[in-house]
Amino acid sequence: MNKTASFPHIFSDISLHEAVTRGATILCASAPLARHLLGRYGRIVAADGRSVWQTPDITAWAAWVRRQHDTLLDTGVATERVLSGAEEQLVWEDIISAWDAYGRLLQVEGAAVSAAQAARTCESHQIKRAALTRGRRPETSIFLEWQKQFEARLDQNRWRSGASLDAVIAAALEDGQLAPPETVVIAGFDRLSKVEAAVVTALERRGAELRTLGAAAEAEQAELTIARDLDQELDAVAQWILAYLERQPESRIAVAAANPAKIREGLDDRLRKAWGPAETQRYQFDLDASLAQKGAVFDALAWLRLVVKPCSRERVLHLLRSAAFRSADDQPVEGLKLELAVAQLPLRAFHFAAVVRQMQEQTADSPLVRRWLHVLAERDASSVRADLREWSSRFARWLRLAQWPGEYAQDAETRERFTEALGGLARLSHLHPECDGESALSRLQKLCEALPGARALDAQVQVVSIEDASCMRFDALWVAQLDDAQWPPVMSASSLLPLAAQRNAGVVRASPTGALAIAEAQTRRLRHSASELKLSYAKAEGESEQRPSPLLALLEPHVTEPSVTIDEEPATTADDTCEWL
Repeated sequence: MNKTASFPHIFSDISLHEAVTRGATILCASAPLARHLLGRYGRIVAADGRSVWQTPDITAWAAWVRRQHDTLLDTGVATERVLSGAEEQLVWEDIISAWDAYGRLLQVEGAAVSAAQAARTCESHQIKRAALTRGRRPETSIFLEWQKQFEARLDQNRWRSGASLDAVIAAALEDGQLAPPETVVIAGFDRLSKVEAAVVTALERRGAELRTLGAAAEAEQAELTIARDLDQELDAVAQWILAYLERQPESRIAVAAANPAKIREGLDDRLRKAWGPAETQRYQFDLDASLAQKGAVFDALAWLRLVVKPCSRERVLHLLRSAAFRSADDQPVEGLKLELAVAQLPLRAFHFAAVVRQMQEQTADSPLVRRWLHVLAERDASSVRADLREWSSRFARWLRLAQWPGEYAQDAETRERFTEALGGLARLSHLHPECDGESALSRLQKLCEALPGARALDAQVQVVSIEDASCMRFDALWVAQLDDAQWPPVMSASSLLPLAAQRNAGVVRASPTGALAIAEAQTRRLRHSASELKLSYAKAEGESEQRPSPLLALLEPHVTEPSVTIDEEPATTADDTCEWL
């Protein structure tokens, strides 16, 4: 039986407060949902006048499972070390690189990502090797060869993959090696995989009570906005955010999208331009950006790239203007001189040494030039190849010499997250051979991209996926990109596994009907995501025309009529016509 079928996905404030008061453990499908519920609970108790409260046990499923495994390690029941996602990726890459000694694959990293995803699907849905050998395709045969080596590598080093933990925890609960929580709430799951369902069954058998929480109220109506293109759609979204926060400055609102990455930068630019630096500080943003996209970290990675490999003139000029490398001793006039020096270099690819020496000739007394000269001396005195632990140490030391993060020094959270990423790079050293700086920096970039850019539990303005929004509750929500090209999403099956095996194992998104069923359920739940609900889609993207998503019909009769249409073409004057002619 599907154990999530009777659980409302968006809880009311009253039921959330009641569950926490009773000491329930709330297991969430994702880390963003766990942060969201923690933030909501904080607001609920703060509204009651409390300034201090005990942190509730609201956690992502994956984090809870790892926590249980830590308990097994502490008691001696388990002995294997669980690899991080980055460590697993390196193991797969090492195996595939050895297999690909003759260069049969162009993208080893991409193949490793696909293999890791296929292995997780096999673990979570208990797809046995026998099911994969029936009507075996060449891709599946190759994957099975890689998988055999991967499992052998785990056994040899007493490692365990993260995807295998659910089955371990289910068995430990059944055997009485772990004590279950008294009360458990499942949040945000459209479907449980076979091993997740096994964990829930084991919890129930050991006496845990699975509670159902009351659902949040539905929005009474939803307004549909039809835009000419994405730019116009983002203009409408930004104007709505500005107007809503002007009316209710303490509210929590969100923008959901089928593809959040596609709208994040454009929306961020519009809001910052509208508010300006002073007003921007009033509001807390969480636009779903990774750590790599945070200003100070983005510039740190770009600067390290300049140190280890040539880059463009535009990138060098950007770094000279960056607040991340500006100190109180730097003078604006000197900055202009340095930019002029770089602009005069007759190069296409700018090497760090050439840039620094050119700037030294222009203004040797510049504090920035002196800092960068120290870095150049350290770099040239170091070996070209080193292990990742040494590269992590070098990157940190070079950034300190350059006085990073400069004017971003007050952003302690970003510095801590970047330090965490550097630590993660060092921990990969035992799995990765010695490499050059460019390869090490590529690893650091990926670690930063995998880390969220903010730990905000309750940001005022958020950008989230439609999937996440369908499990969250805001004061107001705008759902964008509701065109037929982007919503519902297409099915997502592993290309390395037989389609029949995935469908037989219950991988819901491996079939069009299964993927559609999930999208339909998520669309219906959007009614509960906010008391004020806005919807939109663009009629065109580039040269392609777009139609409204067929799933919009699931929100009727909530969608008001007539809809708002902002489809006017920009006015063309006689002067414009003459110029074009």
